Amino acid sequence: MNITKNKVVTPEGTVLNVSIDGRIDANNAEEFRDTISADLKRVSVLTLDFQNVDYISSVGIRSLLLLFKQLRRQDGRMEIININDQVREILKLIGLMEFIKHDN
Repeated sequence: MNITKNKVVTPEGTVLNVSIDGRIDANNAEEFRDTISADLKRVSVLTLDFQNVDYISSVGIRSLLLLFKQLRRQDGRMEIININDQVREILKLIGLMEFIKHDN
């Protein structure tokens, strides 16, 4: 898994754009969470680009939920873009798509 981060300051607040390349599973879910969590202070929007994520395990979903909770505590929000159909279906089944802004 590769993670690329870019922080942008806008008049509305700070946006952290993160692109993930690869699977999010038991082997790297903690690294995924820790790498992103370290940059979430004072971030109002976390945008996760899942274009190159073809699989997310239950441990990866847990990491995603922990990031979501961290953002909520600081009045931030999470957006996921470029989700493939398989990952979208998993997130939809667990009800996460109702709480996270996403593209179609």
